[in-house]
Amino acid sequence: TEGQTIDFFATKSWKEDDKQGWDLGSSSPVLFSMPGSTPANLLLAMGKNGSSYLLDSAKLGGMGGELSTLSISEGGIAGGMIQAAAVYPTAAGTFAAFRSTFVPKMCMTGTGNFAALKVTAGSPPKLSMAWCAEGNGTGSPIVTSPDGMTDSIVWYFTGGKLVGVNGETGMTIFRDMQSVGFIDKYQTPIVAKGRMFVAATDAVYAFTVK
Repeated sequence: TEGQTIDFFATKSWKEDDKQGWDLGSSSPVLFSMPGSTPANLLLAMGKNGSSYLLDSAKLGGMGGELSTLSISEGGIAGGMIQAAAVYPTAAGTFAAFRSTFVPKMCMTGTGNFAALKVTAGSPPKLSMAWCAEGNGTGSPIVTSPDGMTDSIVWYFTGGKLVGVNGETGMTIFRDMQSVGFIDKYQTPIVAKGRMFVAATDAVYAFTVK
């Protein structure tokens, strides 16, 4: 029936989250598939409470029905996730790059607020922290790969400067020396025909991606 809710997910702490204004909708949900996992069709959600939730996209689970969860930041209006994550497969596994307002917990590498989770296939699949990169910034990360599987690069802006890191390790492989200015937290770069576009405060900038 049109307009009828057929499925939903809510955190176990939804009452406190709602009271504090820690909405789950501060980050866009990401749909992806993981062959060999049960279930294989998944959804990743993050919010202002500082936690990430892995869901079965065909059965969201209702209240507290996540497949896996991981607390990755201190949370709160100033410390939660307000961004759009990017999920990408590699030979080493499936990763989800994201930006936290503060430096994420459990960082084994790096000291910045851009990081990646690893999704491990299983029944059910699990979330774990993969890496944290250097540099703090606003906006959301984007991922490029020549074939959708190998040589994945996570791109983000810190101090208005474009940075590219290895998608499996978070190690810096490119850093621009010129700043384009302030990038708002709601901005997500886009890549088309070998060029990356991003909107800064007073202009739209294009970069050549090779």
